[in-house]
Amino acid sequence: MRVLLVRPPATFVRGSLAEAFEIPLGLMYLATACERAGHDVEIYDPAVDYDLGRMNAAGRQSVHVGASWEDVRTRIASKPCDVIGISNPFYTQYPNALEAARIARDVQPDARIIMGGPHPTVEPAMVLGDAPAVDVVVRGEAEQPLVELLRAFESDLPLDEVKGIAFRRDGEVILTERRPYVTDLDALGRPAYHLIDLERYAHRLRLTPERRWILKPHRVITMLTSRGCPYECVFCSVHLHMGRQYRTHTAGFVVEHVRYVVEELGIGRIYFVDDNLGQDRKRFEAILDGLIELNAEGLGVTWETPNGIRTDRLTFDILKKAKRAGCRSIMLTVESGSQRVLDEVIRKRLDLDKVVEVAGWCKELGIKARSGFIAGLPGETLAEMERTVRFAHMLRRRFGVNGHLSTATPYYGTRLYEVCREGNYLQGEMTPARLAVAIQGQGVIATEDFSVSDVEAIRRKFERRGPLRTLGKRIERAVKRAVRRK
Repeated sequence: MRVLLVRPPATFVRGSLAEAFEIPLGLMYLATACERAGHDVEIYDPAVDYDLGRMNAAGRQSVHVGASWEDVRTRIASKPCDVIGISNPFYTQYPNALEAARIARDVQPDARIIMGGPHPTVEPAMVLGDAPAVDVVVRGEAEQPLVELLRAFESDLPLDEVKGIAFRRDGEVILTERRPYVTDLDALGRPAYHLIDLERYAHRLRLTPERRWILKPHRVITMLTSRGCPYECVFCSVHLHMGRQYRTHTAGFVVEHVRYVVEELGIGRIYFVDDNLGQDRKRFEAILDGLIELNAEGLGVTWETPNGIRTDRLTFDILKKAKRAGCRSIMLTVESGSQRVLDEVIRKRLDLDKVVEVAGWCKELGIKARSGFIAGLPGETLAEMERTVRFAHMLRRRFGVNGHLSTATPYYGTRLYEVCREGNYLQGEMTPARLAVAIQGQGVIATEDFSVSDVEAIRRKFERRGPLRTLGKRIERAVKRAVRRK
């Protein structure tokens, strides 16, 4: 069958953070699965067809990132296909996924249209109700369900026999049995790099002080070496899509994958986007050993963990080895400076003393570390948010660990969403646009202990830097500029 896989363009509303997109890993894994089953596959990624002129001419309320909808219509109509798969990786981009499906139905009326991603997984009935153009929703990992769907379409088999999907029958939404998660990730193979133009992903969007969008060189690719999260953080939605069972590529597969992208694709830096890269310490150390060997061969691999890494899975020896293996920075997922909030509210099971210890190790070894925090959770007090601010500032002052504070955002399906709904803590309707700005500061949660404006004030305090530090940074930058001029 002829299959077209689409990641729609994005819309970023005022108050949210517009960004360039990394390679479409999910679609690339699906393409590999479909090609192995004998199908003809294309990936269309209008999200990276940047039009800086249009972006800079846009009003202040929103910015459209990627190809225009007129261009999307023309491209989808240009080549007939049997199946169109549409990705919806973020609920905040749900309206764009719906629009892509509507356009696909208009220009390819005979094609079967499938939608997948985290939000369709959690709310399949909502998607099928909102999108008459969508025939089937895939729930969870899509490699195996998609291949089985193509077989069912080809042979006119009943969809009831395909596990892990949702579809309509006589106006009723049918949910088939959930499919077990893939345990042998190596069997999935590598993502289909040959179906994308890597040069289109070699830039990053930046907003200048003059409020103009520009593209800066950024030759990095993302790589996922594991799936699933065994932890129970109240705000996290990863397990809804990827499950709680921790599943991994073998260390040997990961190292050879890295070798491939460096030698064959010319990539020098990798973002490992796992949620738990270091969960299996034995595997993690084996990966590090392999990367050290690659660098001994002269490959020059460097890498980072932008999604974060469990601080309590790190030891001094592991960090020392990570430095030798090319690690340039890590994100420490701390979440709160209050031990009670970590234990009783978030349920993260992380010791703050361990965070301080790891931050010290990173400074000693010369590994750039950043930290991530969340504020505005039901059950948290303003005093505890203040403690988070002080803790983050302490990490920055003592160890050079810059922190980022997100506002608690109740995504559908999470325990946080249920707590907020049960406690009547949600302020307004949870629309994609509202949630898009919520995580950057304009929160949607208010409890007996705090208001939305209280949390915004905490964010401002978190981001505030003392005058001496600001002056020091200015002097440091001026010295660097003077040195460069010489």
